[in-house]
Amino acid sequence: MGSTSANGGDWFFAKYNAAGTLQWSQVQTYNSGGSQADEPTFIKLNATGTHLYICGYSYRGTGTGYDITFAKIDASNGNMVSGWPVFWTGSGAYIDEAHSMALDGQSDIYIVGKTELSSNRYDALILKGFVA
Repeated sequence: MGSTSANGGDWFFAKYNAAGTLQWSQVQTYNSGGSQADEPTFIKLNATGTHLYICGYSYRGTGTGYDITFAKIDASNGNMVSGWPVFWTGSGAYIDEAHSMALDGQSDIYIVGKTELSSNRYDALILKGFVA
């Protein structure tokens, strides 16, 4: 997992087998092809090994600024699951960032990060309820 320099930074993730052979790789852009950054911050494989969950943030425009971005990926082929990614926008054109996440046994996802309330005023953020 990481970001590329294309379009200001895009999500890159790949799967290798135990021998180190590349199985698949993907580059995802969430800022509509703009020149701003898409930054992945955390990745988690679910208990059954069928899906990857990646959270981070993406610049989505002057009306919302940086928004939390959360993606569900098919672990067998690297393709985005239909209906994903999901975005969370805070109180306006400020910075919202995801920094970590956890999955529980009831298919709930918890994301921890920060949201900017106004210029340089941040609050801690905990989101729950994305259905795994």
